[in-house]
Amino acid sequence: MEKAGVLEKPPVSKEQPVVNKPRNIPSIVAMVGVGLLSVLMLTEVFISNPCQVGPPGRFEDFEKGADAGTFLTVERSLDHGLFEHYGLVTMTNGKVYTSHCGMNGILPGILIRLTGKSMAEFVPFYYRFTSFMLALGLTLFALVLIREFGWAAGIVFLLLVPCADWIVFAGRNISYLFYFYVFPFFAAWLLYPRVQSGRMKMWAFLSIIGALVFLKATAGYEFITNVILGATVAPLYYGVSQKRSWQEISKSMAKVVAVGVFAFLMAATVNLLQNAAYYGSLSKGFQAIAQKAAARTMGGKDSSFEGSGGNDSAPADLPVSRILHGYMTFPGASLPLGDRQPRIYLTLFTFFSSVWVLGLMALVDGRVFPVFGKLRAPLVGFALALVWSLVCTFTWPLVAKGFMYHHMHIAAMAFYVTYMIMALAGFGILVSLVLRQAFYFIVNGYKRGSLTASTD
Repeated sequence: MEKAGVLEKPPVSKEQPVVNKPRNIPSIVAMVGVGLLSVLMLTEVFISNPCQVGPPGRFEDFEKGADAGTFLTVERSLDHGLFEHYGLVTMTNGKVYTSHCGMNGILPGILIRLTGKSMAEFVPFYYRFTSFMLALGLTLFALVLIREFGWAAGIVFLLLVPCADWIVFAGRNISYLFYFYVFPFFAAWLLYPRVQSGRMKMWAFLSIIGALVFLKATAGYEFITNVILGATVAPLYYGVSQKRSWQEISKSMAKVVAVGVFAFLMAATVNLLQNAAYYGSLSKGFQAIAQKAAARTMGGKDSSFEGSGGNDSAPADLPVSRILHGYMTFPGASLPLGDRQPRIYLTLFTFFSSVWVLGLMALVDGRVFPVFGKLRAPLVGFALALVWSLVCTFTWPLVAKGFMYHHMHIAAMAFYVTYMIMALAGFGILVSLVLRQAFYFIVNGYKRGSLTASTD
């Protein structure tokens, strides 16, 4: 429409279009290069334990019996079909393990058929494949740290992983498939920013998280509360760092928990049907699962319905706090400094979370330290996410008293499903921030309250 020979300007939309920022090609190439090197390095770490973490023989002997049962299941599947005993795992003593769906036997059974390898060739291949999967997940998480907090944060995290005892012990283990435990956690960190930016629908994000929780539950129910709640850590961090409302944050976290619980119940239903087919009736199948679950959680004495002759229940008069106290004496990391390796215990890491919060939320003055001040919201978000990850970790000991009491040789892995990974990342972030702040002071000089200069 013209007026006095002048074209009227079209009305301006209140919604600003999303402008795609040009990609930094050198940075992308560098991240791809670091990612490839990291996957190769960590795969070898989980195969050979080059830092020699843990007591002599611990790495080599970690759950060898359970691994042997997995390989026996694969051998039997080649002779009797992939779903012998309805997919349940056959242990080396001939006992059929009915306490989960048996994905740890089904997956290698599928892979050996796809690869066409002999059993002798498949064993080392599958150890390396399992190590590779965990290495890939940890590397992707490190790249997230680089994106959020800088190169030093991700690099330091990757250098600390080979010193983390229980990640290294579990890294190549084929009976637990530890990468299934942490994939929901990693997937949330990778994908949730896409949900916030509108590049992914919430239902698609939840479907992926649910599928990953389902796969983990089919391979075992250990630490399942940590796994489900672990997928809420990233929504908490991103929500706080982007200053979203607590109502929005809590709704997103609640949706993740609901989907995770549903996926767990779906896996438990599959397990129930397997047990019903194996024992010949639905009631007997349910009884087998219920008695074992009761003993491994807070229930009474295990009546050993499955004929194991064991008892997974904990003494009724033993408080959970006493069991947790025992885990606090476990090494969380071993520094590769010769035969007398200094050990950093889990107690230190639990204390570290409070130091993180106090240091970054209360003690660090952004006017004095501009780098910290500029990243105030992400740091507050990470500090809260770190504490929440510790809360997630303690849910399993509270639920599974019997399991934690009888399985101290493996149950320290519970601390690595969410919390220890976050704690190692926290060390990396601190190193990154200190280096960036020091560089800022070198370039710009010390000037109180100067938040305008570039801190990148």
